[in-house]
Amino acid sequence: KIILAAQSGSLGYDDIIRNVFNIKVVSPFHHKITTLLPPTLIEFRSKFALLKSDPEFSVVIPTYNRKDSLKRALNSILGQLEIKNSAFEIIIIDDNSTDNTKDEIQKFIAAEGENTSIIYAKLSKNSGSQIARNLGIMLARGSYIAFTDDDCVVPADWIINFKRAFGKHPEIVGVGGCKNFGYSQNSKTMDAYERFLFWKKYPYMQNEWKSNTFDAFNQCGDTANVCYKRTTLLELEGFNPFFRRFGHWELKVRIHKKQYSLLYHLHHVKHFSQKSF
Repeated sequence: KIILAAQSGSLGYDDIIRNVFNIKVVSPFHHKITTLLPPTLIEFRSKFALLKSDPEFSVVIPTYNRKDSLKRALNSILGQLEIKNSAFEIIIIDDNSTDNTKDEIQKFIAAEGENTSIIYAKLSKNSGSQIARNLGIMLARGSYIAFTDDDCVVPADWIINFKRAFGKHPEIVGVGGCKNFGYSQNSKTMDAYERFLFWKKYPYMQNEWKSNTFDAFNQCGDTANVCYKRTTLLELEGFNPFFRRFGHWELKVRIHKKQYSLLYHLHHVKHFSQKSF
């Protein structure tokens, strides 16, 4: 309701930030992509990342204290079919993890980064996923920027399906699907709460849907499974850093305010729940 009210113009974005997120001092909504960005250190790159040619796709993964699930997510991205490794890069943004993520990913890159461009950057303080994604956008070289999460596994045709969607619908600025909810770390089934969430969204997940307005049937936008044109993300100054949660939907509202089209397609990623009930 809040997002729809903002879209219709009956509720200002600053009002949302101030009243809903309890932020007393509000920066103007027209933020820059660098807003609140702390000092950052690019810790290391794979040898392949040093090549001069720019990839077509950049995959951005923010992470925080999930070194094991992050490696699983990376392996799924490296297992892409029908697309060359030189066509994409992986950008890992560490939101100041304290679980030895840096050392683990350095080992991973040394073992797996010979033929793939992988960049690891670490924020100097924990700043939230929206700021981490904005840093990923700034570092990206690809014409298209895909996002997933460190607790997800993407299918082997994930990137090629994004490529096909942009080729078939050149007018869209983004394409994305849903995630299968709530697989626990050691289980192949969803818990009761995650099944409830899945079936609640199920009616809106059945058909491909393209639109330039905010509606329930266009599920494109979840940052576990979405890809945008880089030019659009830069035009809109990325994600709003004042939204610690639901920033991906706030970005979607701004995209539709420009009357840009998004495409929901039927290609899902698997999400491994970090919760325990």
